[in-house]
Amino acid sequence: MELQTEHLGDYTLARPQTTRLDAAAASGLRNATADLANQNHVRVVLDLAGVELVDSSGLGALIHMHKTFEPVGRLVLCHVDPKVTQLFKVTRLQRIFAIAGTLEEAAKLVKGGVGS
Repeated sequence: MELQTEHLGDYTLARPQTTRLDAAAASGLRNATADLANQNHVRVVLDLAGVELVDSSGLGALIHMHKTFEPVGRLVLCHVDPKVTQLFKVTRLQRIFAIAGTLEEAAKLVKGGVGS
């Protein structure tokens, strides 16, 4: 899975180039996370527009992203599909993920830093 990235000053905008965050995409997302962290890009907005399905492997990769960036940076999800939002609620992961409706809201959250 390819993760399209754009560095926008204070943060990086990342867009998965897939409609499914599943077992096939999870390893690519983990590798992309490591690449971003190694380049010290730890304030990340993950734009999930177009992602229609997240399975347990995808959830694991998102949790990995959160754990990688949150100690020193910030991960904010935006444009989350209603079905994926429902999955976050059922698994109670909306408690750990910062979720924004728009890119503008996400940019404000990601720039706010840890604990915002």
